[in-house]
Parts: sequence; structure tokens; C-alpha cells
Amino acid sequence: MKNYLIKFTTILVLSLCFHNHIDAQADRPIEERIEAQRIAFITQRVNFTPQEAQVFWPIYNEYREKEKQIKNSRSDRVEILDMDEADAEIYVDKILSLEQQELDLKKQYFEKLKSVISSKKIIRFYAAERMFKERLLQAMNQRKNNARN
Repeated sequence: MKNYLIKFTTILVLSLCFHNHIDAQADRPIEERIEAQRIAFITQRVNFTPQEAQVFWPIYNEYREKEKQIKNSRSDRVEILDMDEADAEIYVDKILSLEQQELDLKKQYFEKLKSVISSKKIIRFYAAERMFKERLLQAMNQRKNNARN
């Protein structure tokens, strides 16, 4: 009986702690929660030391801001069906130019990152980032499917 009471009390305390953690998470915007989970997931997967993480994340965040600017310049809505051949050629050139800018940016920041972490950890980082995106998409799809049922 005493053993049962200890187990029950432990489960009750843990569930209250978990509930409070979820309430605190719910107060933050979803983007912030996802970003915090992304950073924690990647940092753990890559096995950054605290010093590496402290130097890595500001450089990478700078890269992401610049990448976002390039991607935003691509997001203009274009009516492809209404384009003539000359407009289509101009549009293709614009897309290829933006993709080249993204590649050049990636190369530039790869060099910056190599100065603070090993190439092996950079590869691990890209793999962990891809894995996080895949898991996030799976979770979103599962949530959408559960909402339908």
C-alpha cells in the first residue's frame, strides 16, 4: 500500500509539472516554440560544446536572415499562365539568379562556419536540420489527420 501511495504521488507531481510546462509553452507563439525546439534538437544531434553553440548560432542566424531576404524577393506572385515567351524567359533568369545568390551565400557562410566548427559538425548540422524539418512535417500532418478524425 505504501509503495502504491508513493507511485501515485510521484505520478501526480510529474503530471502537474508537465501540465505547467505545457501551459508555459502555450503562452509563447508557435514560431518561437518551434525555433526553440529546433535549436535544442540540432544542438543535441550535432553535439555542440557550449562554446561552439555560442559562436555557431549567431553566425547561422545571420545566414538565415540573409537567406530569407533572398527567398522573399522570389515570392512575388506571377501569373505564369498569362506570360508570353519573353516574360517567361525574364522570370526564369530571375529565378536562376536568385538560386545562384542562395548558393553563393551558402558557400560564404560555410567558410565562416568552418572557422568555428569542424566540417564534420557542419555536415551533422545539415543532416540534423533536415531531420528536424522532416519530423516537424510529420507531426503537422499527423495533427492535421487527427483533427479530421
